[in-house]
Amino acid sequence: ATRDARETATMTARADDAIETLDLADGADPLRAVLDACDRELRAFLTRKYPSEALDAFPRCARTKSADACVQWAQFASKRKMNPKEVAEEVAREFGEEVAKRPRRGAIVGCEAAGGYVNLKMN
Repeated sequence: ATRDARETATMTARADDAIETLDLADGADPLRAVLDACDRELRAFLTRKYPSEALDAFPRCARTKSADACVQWAQFASKRKMNPKEVAEEVAREFGEEVAKRPRRGAIVGCEAAGGYVNLKMN
């Protein structure tokens, strides 16, 4: 049986080099599904940048009024005695370069640092 658009949404997001299709069942939060896809894409980069860190150590993407999504670095940085603004700037610069070089667009198409945050632009 075919479900109508209110019951099921299909979204495509790219994590690393793989295309990922998100099928949302009844009651699923489409925004959280997209943010989770952004998390997976960003974490693929972060695990290469910080290979000794556990996946759950990385901050998660959140919705914000100033960007499509953002990642706050204060807690991650403070636990490692790092400056959150510097971490955000470094992650935004390096991840932004990686995103710009991709042959196909993923869930995240751009990013920039804003204080201790990385603001993400979604596809």
